[in-house]
Amino acid sequence: MSKYFINLRLEWMHESLRVYGYINRSHLMTKYGQSNGNSAFDFKAFHERYPGFCEYNPKTKRYELGDHTRNCRHDGAAKTRLSSGRKDGGK
Repeated sequence: MSKYFINLRLEWMHESLRVYGYINRSHLMTKYGQSNGNSAFDFKAFHERYPGFCEYNPKTKRYELGDHTRNCRHDGAAKTRLSSGRKDGGK
């Protein structure tokens, strides 16, 4: 398999975690049409590239941002400021 596509998926996973705060294998399966096993392989590669960035939560059955990376999430106000092009959020 091409490293380009692996890197593409890993970067998408990283971005999804930063924006939404969680991701699971079904997201990869839906987005890229891959099997559960390939999704598991991608999470293994993700953990090797970004150790400690996310942790598996067995209660919710998803990978969530690690404790030390929670400040990486974007808040809604920042999104509003970016979309409006104004520092005050368009107010």
